Amino acid sequence: MKNVKPMKLLITIFLLIGIFWTAMSVVFTSVNINLKNNCILTQAEIIDFETYYDSDHDKHTNTIVKYVVDGNEYTDTLNSYSSSWRIGDSVDAYYDPLNPQEIKSEMPVMMCIIFGTMGVTFVVVSIVLIIKQKRKNTKHKNLIQNGLVINASIVNFYENTRISVNRRCPFIIEADYNDGINVHRFKSDNVWENVTSACIGETVKVYYDPNNMNNYYVDTAGLFDNPYRLNNNLIYH
Repeated sequence: MKNVKPMKLLITIFLLIGIFWTAMSVVFTSVNINLKNNCILTQAEIIDFETYYDSDHDKHTNTIVKYVVDGNEYTDTLNSYSSSWRIGDSVDAYYDPLNPQEIKSEMPVMMCIIFGTMGVTFVVVSIVLIIKQKRKNTKHKNLIQNGLVINASIVNFYENTRISVNRRCPFIIEADYNDGINVHRFKSDNVWENVTSACIGETVKVYYDPNNMNNYYVDTAGLFDNPYRLNNNLIYH
């Protein structure tokens, strides 16, 4: 249905963000494991800092260090930097015994934890949203197939400001049905089409459970089948 496409987009974005951060955590953790298993820890002395700007004018700083392996002194650029470091400080670093000319530092463990936590959180939220959306779709399908249907008149609409996708909030439509004794008011799910005052008085189908009228579904899709129907009564030819 049309009004669930933005929700699918939101779920996709959350899932991609979660996968990205989880992958980053896995990569950083793998780098650390590889360093500890295949390289040798040593103390490197900071001798200089090298600052440069990339094509986007973002500032980067390299850390130049010297270290000794088997009596031989080497100088190399470390693949990390901290604003708290000063020239003359000693930092932990790793070198490959088969290639001592290159040195690397361990990725911060806290960074791995933060990336992993963020990634898992986004993935879990995505899964929860997918499950809720599937349950909602199943509920709607069952009500359409097995429930009773009435025609209700739209009396109000408002933005659901609790949700925003691409800086757009969906609408909630309220519709009334008079059974001759009582007036029943129903609320739609999130509607992502542009709802205007022209929809007031329009009719929508409401499917409900004959055993529980509180279990219902307001079908707003038909409102937007005709692109000229709800354009403030202005028809272009």
